[in-house]
Amino acid sequence: PVAASMRTYAPEVHVVPNGLELDPPTVTAKIDVRAFGSPIIGYVGNLSSRIDIDLLDALARARPRWQFVFVGSTHLDPAILRLDEHANVHFLGVVHHHQARAIMANFDVALIPHIDNEMTQSMNPLKAFVYASVGVPVVSTPIANLGELGGLISIASGVDGFVTAIEAELTKPRTSVDRARLEPHSWGSRLKSV
Repeated sequence: PVAASMRTYAPEVHVVPNGLELDPPTVTAKIDVRAFGSPIIGYVGNLSSRIDIDLLDALARARPRWQFVFVGSTHLDPAILRLDEHANVHFLGVVHHHQARAIMANFDVALIPHIDNEMTQSMNPLKAFVYASVGVPVVSTPIANLGELGGLISIASGVDGFVTAIEAELTKPRTSVDRARLEPHSWGSRLKSV
C-alpha cells in the first residue's frame, strides 16, 4: 500500500520501511510514569485522526486500574482529549525522541490503536519499530504494513480483543531485546538496502 500510494509521483517506487535504533543513547526518563500506578498501557505518536478514540475510551472504562499513558501532540485533532475525563488516562504532551524512548521502556504494553483508513493503509508505523527496539510488548489493531514485525506484535480487534491481548501480554515475563531478530530492521540495514 505504501508503494501504491506513491506511484502517482514516479513509475518505479522502492519502499524502504521505517527502522529502529539498536544502540540508542541511554537516557533516564524525566517523567516517572510508574508513579501513576501499574500496569502502564501506553501510546507514543501524534494523537490525531488515525487513533481509534472510541476503542481507547472503552478500554479505559473496562479496565479502570490500568493506567493509560499518551505521549504526543494533539494539534491536528484535539478530540482525543475527551479521554482526560478518566482518572486512569494521562497525557504527557510532546517530548524529545530519546525521552519518548525512555518513557516507552516503562510501558507494560504499548498500543497501536489505529483505525483502518486511507492514511493508515499507506503508512509504515515508525512507533512499531521503536516499541520493538525497547522490548515492550505491542498490541495493535489489524492495520497494514506491520508484517515485517510479525511475531513481535499481537493483533487484536475490538474492546474484548484488546483486553484479552493486553492481559495475555501482561502475564508473560518481559524478555530482553532480541538484537539478532531486530538487526534486519535497524537503520544501518535500511541504509545498506538504499
